[in-house]
Amino acid sequence: MKKTPAALKWLAERRARVAHDYEQTSRIAAELAERAKGLEADLIALDHSIRLYDKRINASAIQPVNGWAGTYGKRGGLRQTVLAILEERSPEWVLTGNIEALVRNKFGLTFVTPFERKRWYQNGFRATLKKLVEDGLIERENDPLVHTGRSTRWRAKVSRKETLDALAASVKEAADSAASEG
Repeated sequence: MKKTPAALKWLAERRARVAHDYEQTSRIAAELAERAKGLEADLIALDHSIRLYDKRINASAIQPVNGWAGTYGKRGGLRQTVLAILEERSPEWVLTGNIEALVRNKFGLTFVTPFERKRWYQNGFRATLKKLVEDGLIERENDPLVHTGRSTRWRAKVSRKETLDALAASVKEAADSAASEG
């Protein structure tokens, strides 16, 4: 049997990771597109209601307002949202950009300038990820001190007990399945 060259193994692993990230990003983009369709339908219905109320009002002249106005609801809202996103997708690794997109969508965050976004990203979002790691609630795929050239990925930390319980359940299920077939 011929040995697979290391370069080919690296390329295959890299392709597998990019394929996973692409599939995950596509699913999240579809979720966001579905939410946008719902919001568009709500907007159309509201415009129609305004016209029924008073035909003289031009609903499209009403300027959009950010209802969140830069806040995350009750104290700890950003932290809870990031954790919920990762727990919902556990045990999958989730790209930083995907987490950010979901957070920004949930809170309706928009930034006028790139500087504003960078400040939020560094002081709020990234700091929240780091604190969740420090608290042992999430984990980072790669060591932050080692530059890999890849996007950072995160996941909710699975306790050793949960992992062992899941493994035991899986073994029992396989044994039950094998017994019923035989």
